[in-house]
Amino acid sequence: MDDIELVVSFFRAVESKDWPKLSGLLAEDFQYYGPTPDPFGKEVWLDFQRAVQSAFPDWAYNLQKVEKKGHDIEVVVHITGTHQGELALPIEGFSPIPPTNKKIEMPHEHAFLKIENGKVKELKVEQQLHGSLPGLLEQIGLE
Repeated sequence: MDDIELVVSFFRAVESKDWPKLSGLLAEDFQYYGPTPDPFGKEVWLDFQRAVQSAFPDWAYNLQKVEKKGHDIEVVVHITGTHQGELALPIEGFSPIPPTNKKIEMPHEHAFLKIENGKVKELKVEQQLHGSLPGLLEQIGLE
Protein backbone atom coordinates (compact mmCIF):
# COMPACT_ATOMS: atom_id res chain seq x y z
CA MET A 1 0.00 0.00 0.00
CA ASP A 2 1.44 3.40 -0.91
CA ASP A 3 1.35 6.40 1.45
CA ILE A 4 -1.81 7.91 -0.03
CA GLU A 5 -3.67 4.59 0.22
CA LEU A 6 -2.47 4.29 3.82
CA VAL A 7 -3.86 7.72 4.69
CA VAL A 8 -7.23 6.96 3.05
CA SER A 9 -7.33 3.65 5.00
CA PHE A 10 -6.50 5.57 8.19
CA PHE A 11 -9.49 7.91 7.83
CA ARG A 12 -11.82 5.07 6.76
CA ALA A 13 -10.78 3.05 9.83
CA VAL A 14 -11.68 5.98 12.11
CA GLU A 15 -15.04 6.53 10.44
CA SER A 16 -15.91 2.82 10.55
CA LYS A 17 -14.72 2.51 14.17
CA ASP A 18 -12.28 -0.25 13.19
CA TRP A 19 -10.05 0.31 16.23
CA PRO A 20 -7.79 -2.77 15.72
CA LYS A 21 -7.09 -1.74 12.12
CA LEU A 22 -6.54 1.88 13.10
CA SER A 23 -4.16 0.89 15.90
CA GLY A 24 -2.20 -1.21 13.42
CA LEU A 25 -1.85 1.75 11.04
CA LEU A 26 -0.28 3.93 13.77
CA ALA A 27 3.39 3.83 14.71
CA GLU A 28 4.01 2.97 18.37
CA ASP A 29 5.54 6.45 18.83
CA PHE A 30 2.65 8.19 16.97
CA GLN A 31 2.09 11.85 17.92
CA TYR A 32 -0.97 14.03 17.32
CA TYR A 33 -0.60 17.82 17.30
CA GLY A 34 -3.83 19.79 17.41
CA PRO A 35 -5.77 22.18 19.63
CA THR A 36 -4.42 20.68 22.86
CA PRO A 37 -1.47 22.26 24.72
CA ASP A 38 0.57 19.04 24.49
CA PRO A 39 0.64 16.41 21.75
CA PHE A 40 -1.26 13.14 22.23
CA GLY A 41 0.47 9.79 21.99
CA LYS A 42 -1.07 6.77 20.29
CA GLU A 43 -3.25 5.42 23.12
CA VAL A 44 -4.58 8.83 24.23
CA TRP A 45 -5.41 9.73 20.62
CA LEU A 46 -7.22 6.40 20.12
CA ASP A 47 -9.18 6.99 23.36
CA PHE A 48 -10.04 10.50 22.13
CA GLN A 49 -11.30 9.10 18.81
CA ARG A 50 -13.38 6.44 20.57
CA ALA A 51 -14.98 9.14 22.75
CA VAL A 52 -15.78 11.34 19.74
CA GLN A 53 -17.17 8.41 17.75
CA SER A 54 -19.32 7.37 20.71
CA ALA A 55 -20.78 10.87 20.99
CA PHE A 56 -21.08 11.41 17.21
CA PRO A 57 -22.00 8.01 15.70
CA ASP A 58 -22.32 9.52 12.21
CA TRP A 59 -18.92 11.30 12.41
CA ALA A 60 -17.43 11.72 8.94
CA TYR A 61 -14.19 13.34 7.80
CA ASN A 62 -15.43 13.83 4.23
CA LEU A 63 -11.95 13.81 2.71
CA GLN A 64 -11.71 16.62 0.16
CA LYS A 65 -8.05 16.28 -0.77
CA VAL A 66 -5.24 13.76 -0.26
CA GLU A 67 -1.93 14.83 -1.78
CA LYS A 68 1.74 14.01 -1.28
CA LYS A 69 3.72 17.12 -0.28
CA GLY A 70 7.40 16.28 0.05
CA HIS A 71 7.67 13.71 2.83
CA ASP A 72 4.16 14.42 4.15
CA ILE A 73 0.64 13.69 3.01
CA GLU A 74 -1.65 16.72 3.11
CA VAL A 75 -5.37 16.18 3.57
CA VAL A 76 -8.31 18.53 3.67
CA VAL A 77 -11.27 17.32 5.67
CA HIS A 78 -14.77 18.69 6.21
CA ILE A 79 -15.99 17.05 9.42
CA THR A 80 -19.71 16.50 9.95
CA GLY A 81 -21.72 14.63 12.55
CA THR A 82 -24.60 14.69 15.02
CA HIS A 83 -24.08 14.86 18.79
CA GLN A 84 -26.21 11.84 19.81
CA GLY A 85 -24.23 10.42 22.75
CA GLU A 86 -22.39 11.67 25.81
CA LEU A 87 -19.12 13.39 24.91
CA ALA A 88 -16.64 12.22 27.55
CA LEU A 89 -13.18 13.18 26.32
CA PRO A 90 -10.07 11.75 28.01
CA ILE A 91 -8.81 15.22 28.91
CA GLU A 92 -8.14 16.12 32.53
CA GLY A 93 -10.83 18.50 33.82
CA PHE A 94 -13.19 17.91 30.88
CA SER A 95 -16.74 17.33 32.13
CA PRO A 96 -18.88 14.94 30.07
CA ILE A 97 -21.43 16.66 27.85
CA PRO A 98 -24.85 15.04 27.44
CA PRO A 99 -26.21 14.63 23.90
CA THR A 100 -27.61 17.78 22.31
CA ASN A 101 -28.72 16.17 19.02
CA LYS A 102 -27.13 19.13 17.25
CA LYS A 103 -25.55 18.63 13.87
CA ILE A 104 -22.02 19.92 13.40
CA GLU A 105 -20.32 21.02 10.21
CA MET A 106 -16.75 22.09 10.73
CA PRO A 107 -14.82 24.40 8.42
CA HIS A 108 -12.47 22.74 5.96
CA GLU A 109 -9.33 21.84 7.90
CA HIS A 110 -5.84 21.01 6.64
CA ALA A 111 -3.86 18.21 8.24
CA PHE A 112 -0.44 16.78 7.53
CA LEU A 113 0.52 13.17 8.14
CA LYS A 114 4.06 11.78 8.30
CA ILE A 115 4.41 8.18 7.20
CA GLU A 116 7.37 6.11 8.34
CA ASN A 117 7.91 2.39 7.72
CA GLY A 118 4.35 2.00 6.45
CA LYS A 119 2.75 3.53 9.56
CA VAL A 120 1.31 6.94 10.44
CA LYS A 121 3.93 8.49 12.71
CA GLU A 122 2.53 12.00 13.05
CA LEU A 123 -0.71 13.89 12.49
CA LYS A 124 -0.66 17.69 12.64
CA VAL A 125 -3.90 19.64 12.26
CA GLU A 126 -3.73 23.32 11.31
CA GLN A 127 -5.91 25.43 13.54
CA GLN A 128 -8.87 27.10 11.82
CA LEU A 129 -11.20 29.71 13.26
CA HIS A 130 -14.25 27.78 14.53
CA GLY A 131 -12.47 24.48 13.86
CA SER A 132 -11.13 21.52 15.84
CA LEU A 133 -12.34 20.90 19.39
CA PRO A 134 -13.15 24.58 20.17
CA GLY A 135 -15.34 24.78 17.05
CA LEU A 136 -17.05 21.50 17.87
CA LEU A 137 -17.87 22.71 21.40
CA GLU A 138 -19.13 26.00 19.99
CA GLN A 139 -21.45 24.21 17.55
CA ILE A 140 -23.00 22.02 20.25
CA GLY A 141 -23.66 25.15 22.30
CA LEU A 142 -20.87 25.29 24.89
CA GLU A 143 -18.87 28.34 23.86
